[in-house]
Amino acid sequence: MLFVQIVGRALRTAPGKVDALILDHSSTTQTLGFPTDIHHELLDDGSPRKPGTQKQERVEPLPKKCTACTYLKPAGVHVCPSCGFAPERQSKIEARQGELVQMRAPKKPKPPTRQEMQKFYSGLVWYAEDRGYKSGWIANQYKKKFGVWPRGMHMISSPPDAICRGWVTAQAIAFKKSQEKRFAA
Repeated sequence: MLFVQIVGRALRTAPGKVDALILDHSSTTQTLGFPTDIHHELLDDGSPRKPGTQKQERVEPLPKKCTACTYLKPAGVHVCPSCGFAPERQSKIEARQGELVQMRAPKKPKPPTRQEMQKFYSGLVWYAEDRGYKSGWIANQYKKKFGVWPRGMHMISSPPDAICRGWVTAQAIAFKKSQEKRFAA
């Protein structure tokens, strides 16, 4: 509304006044549109609006800068009135010659073998011994990973493989973040 008032002062008719020069140094025209495109039929009285009672007004498209000369051209005008540049429509779709084939759904991962489960469990045992964790930590980590309790697993300690190291690191990060959220609240 303030923009309309400011521009209105320059556009107000007066005896002997023929032209008005409006300099827009803040890109307000690009944000709100040309002064001739701004129309207010009703002013807002500030009272709260009831949902569903207000009509959805069609928003007029805003002016665009010409990519060649930066002239601010009205919305919907393709050829720049200042320099005559007409931009070509550009597609971001990349096309290549080839043959279409049907894609298969990705295969479900195979369930881990008993040997892989024992290797993971042994890595957890190694972590528990190294860091002083209780046996309950081992069982809970194993259940989080495989969905079952570690029945029949042997308490053998061996250095963890990459899968076990990644799992323990991810769980430690998740635990740390949950603690930070809890103390922040």
